[in-house]
Amino acid sequence: MLSMLSLPGVSGCTGAMLSDAVRLERRGEYKEVIDQVMLTVDGKKLVVIAPTYHYIFDVQPEFSDLLRLPLHRKLSARFSTFDIHPGGIASGTVWLTLNDPDDQEYAKALSLGFKGPKTEASKRYEISGERYLARDFKLPANLKQLNRSYEITVVEWSRGVKQAKILLTPLTVAADGVILLAAIPLGLLWYFSGANMSLM
Repeated sequence: MLSMLSLPGVSGCTGAMLSDAVRLERRGEYKEVIDQVMLTVDGKKLVVIAPTYHYIFDVQPEFSDLLRLPLHRKLSARFSTFDIHPGGIASGTVWLTLNDPDDQEYAKALSLGFKGPKTEASKRYEISGERYLARDFKLPANLKQLNRSYEITVVEWSRGVKQAKILLTPLTVAADGVILLAAIPLGLLWYFSGANMSLM
């Protein structure tokens, strides 16, 4: 299998946040087709790979711990629209939903903070990170692809006309085909493939 994912919070006074929100303007939106979803083996970064951009999110330790449990085989993932804020800060939401659990699995999920009836127990995670330009990056030819493509909407926000410079992706491919993020290998999220992953 793979090793797994940590999420820093955003601090500051409410007044300042409201003031910033007022100044933000919707610059536009675009569609992104996701080629792969991966996780650094140290369990700290969730990496969403698309042809144009890469989105690298910090994730909560409990999210990573959950994906290490046998329960992960019963989980499906659903992503929200991604928002891109000034400075290339990316944010979004991922829901993990329990599928066809037995009584023991359902009880375990509830103990981990899942809510809802047995048929649709889920837990929501807010994720935040950065967007990078993919440029000439290519996935290794031998890498297992998602069973089908998934499209997500990305909304860009700005405080003015000038668009901030977009950094190039920090992802690299080693000689053996392993994808690295600052020398840390990435592992496939097999259970986010095919029917187990959806975007909204």
